[in-house]
Amino acid sequence: MSEWGIALIAAGSAILGSITTGFFAWKAGHRQAEGAEAAGQAQAQALISTVQATLA
Repeated sequence: MSEWGIALIAAGSAILGSITTGFFAWKAGHRQAEGAEAAGQAQAQALISTVQATLA
């Protein structure tokens, strides 16, 4: 196999690895954002309940 062929295979492997890593990082970030949103909603609801209980 020529040097160009080896270089192209190495470059293709690097690009594919970067794409795969980026995809999994994006998915993990998306799940983390969903969890943070749910936690924020729960905290806001708890605050509203506390204020309502204080006023009652």
